Amino acid sequence: MIPVQTPAPPSPSLPAWARLSLIGVALALVVWLLWVNMAVLAPFALSAALAYVLRPGVERLQQRRWPRALAAGVAVFLAMLLMTLLILLLVPIEV
Repeated sequence: MIPVQTPAPPSPSLPAWARLSLIGVALALVVWLLWVNMAVLAPFALSAALAYVLRPGVERLQQRRWPRALAAGVAVFLAMLLMTLLILLLVPIEV
């Protein structure tokens, strides 16, 4: 017995202008939500950037047989020390 293939039903598709309009509205909504929640999302973005920057150093210390927790702690300490020194050097202090 030969199986009979039935044609797939036509998929309902939107016209190009409607699809582009929906994409534009969705993009505007995402941008607006990010803008409104910027104060909440900023620490998460900063921590993700810091983790991205510090990861190679932590992995290099791990290759030298340092425990990962100790390597991460040293990397974070050095990053905080560097940021503190940069702030002290760049921000004028009036006495």
